[in-house]
Amino acid sequence: MLPALDRLPQLRRLVEDREYFVVHAPRQTGKTTALQALVREINAGGDAVALYCTLETLQDATDPAAAMEGIRSLLLYNARNTLPSFFPEEDGSSLVREDGPTYDPGTVAVRETLASLSRRFGKPFVVFFDEADCLFGRVLVSFLRQLRDGYVSRREVPFPASIALVGMLDVRDYKAQIRPDGESLGRISPFNIITEDLLLRNFTPEEVASLYAQHTEATGQVFEPDAVAA
Repeated sequence: MLPALDRLPQLRRLVEDREYFVVHAPRQTGKTTALQALVREINAGGDAVALYCTLETLQDATDPAAAMEGIRSLLLYNARNTLPSFFPEEDGSSLVREDGPTYDPGTVAVRETLASLSRRFGKPFVVFFDEADCLFGRVLVSFLRQLRDGYVSRREVPFPASIALVGMLDVRDYKAQIRPDGESLGRISPFNIITEDLLLRNFTPEEVASLYAQHTEATGQVFEPDAVAA
């Protein structure tokens, strides 16, 4: 093993600066490991609250209302299990809807849940949405619009200080996913708030050598320098 955050050193700075950003890389390259390590680090520090939430189960969702309710449920489930001290007496159902009888899950479910959690935590709140690129079409548009709505109003209404969209896509790929469906994000595009696009780099030669050295120490199996270089 290598320290996961060493491969994404910018993560800490972006979170500390309360930025919204994208992290992308191919599968099985360590994105999730790095993010979960950062979540543990943030929560252990006590100055902020961090939540990891994977959207992988929504990869086939086509109905925005149902998908947004799904994300709402995932957020509450992960919050209760990751941060149980903030839910001492109930299951999270007290996170009431804030839009009264006009509530439309397709347009506000994610925004209001993030606002309610931010209010409950009472300190800077960071959310890492893993597998965010499994959303597409109208579902993706609804999700991103709600993040945008919360972002622009966060001086008046509590909302996460920092949000990361994590997956295989960069910002340009998210945009390309939307255009074929004829959807428009309007003039106030959620992509305007994403300040940085991070690519998880490959292992360096030194890191590869370190990994093999750890294996040698554990098993006695020796790797010749040419094999490590290859």
